[in-house]
Amino acid sequence: MDAFRKALPSLIDRIGEYAVVVGDEIVGTYSTWEDACKVGYAKVGTSTPFLVKKIEEVETVNYFTRSLVSVCPT
Repeated sequence: MDAFRKALPSLIDRIGEYAVVVGDEIVGTYSTWEDACKVGYAKVGTSTPFLVKKIEEVETVNYFTRSLVSVCPT
């Protein structure tokens, strides 16, 4: 998140796109979340974490009302 926040002023002209962050590097921006995820996985695979973050002027905060760690009973 720190790398994203530092780069945000230079990304502001790409509002609505999705940035891919690997470590301290912005790999690129993409028009859809799916495209950004594909690039992230292609770049680092499944063993290294990466961030896909929507570029917004005001950050949208998502709230979850239950634990996402536990398995959902079916």
